[in-house]
Amino acid sequence: MKEGFFPVKYLGVPRISSRLSSKECKELVEKIAKRIHSWVNRSLSYAGRLQLILSILYSIQVYWSSLFILPKGVLKEIERMMSNFLWSRSDLKSNKNKVAWAALCTPKNEGGLGIKRLVDWNKASMLRHIWSICTSKESLWVIWCHTYILKGRSFWVINMQVEMSWTWKKILKLRPTAKKFISSKLGNGENTFLWFDSWLPRGSLVDRFGENIMYALNSSPIAKIFSVGEKGWWRWFPTGRRRWSIDITSKVMKIIRLIPHDFVLNPNKDDSIM
Repeated sequence: MKEGFFPVKYLGVPRISSRLSSKECKELVEKIAKRIHSWVNRSLSYAGRLQLILSILYSIQVYWSSLFILPKGVLKEIERMMSNFLWSRSDLKSNKNKVAWAALCTPKNEGGLGIKRLVDWNKASMLRHIWSICTSKESLWVIWCHTYILKGRSFWVINMQVEMSWTWKKILKLRPTAKKFISSKLGNGENTFLWFDSWLPRGSLVDRFGENIMYALNSSPIAKIFSVGEKGWWRWFPTGRRRWSIDITSKVMKIIRLIPHDFVLNPNKDDSIM
């Protein structure tokens, strides 16, 4: 059997175990440049060129953005080509255009064209992977992540390890952003982490009280909601005679009593992510 080496090409993109470089993205850049050159000599209006950028050129990079964290230099080069094409310039490497690309990427109600910056598009694509991990979608990649990286722990609490891939480290750095948009809706409490998941209206218990709350209540970082509930009722009691343990339990129960009905355990319903 012939020995192979990374990167290898699979489904039109490079399969690589390390950080993606500009060299591996050369094919993407050339594909976009080739498509633009095929339009340069056509009598296209400004509106026509804008529509081609939004519908055709953006669709070319979507597949790559959904799989990789693309180098910023590559994203800037693609945006430069798009900008030059928009202003009907045959020189795709020039930067002398009428309006800065950043200004065109502002919302229409702010005077822009509503074009999305590629770096934001790429970031949003990576955030979608976090959503897949948190909702435990049955894809091969998500199953692998839960089996070999999370290992039963909350995605929000795992530490960044030296042996982790560059991409995984980048994904973990997006957790503060992702956590603003991901929360848990309680059912039976079997799939929601007690301390780290955002099942309360204003974040997780650790966000409110700090990690010491787990040790004060003699709990585990991987404890699930169902461990403090029984038949739909909360059964949360202080685990010792220490005053702080009693006080913190009282504060937690006060928060729970004030929350809406949606945050009450329902033994007949599964937890969900929203």
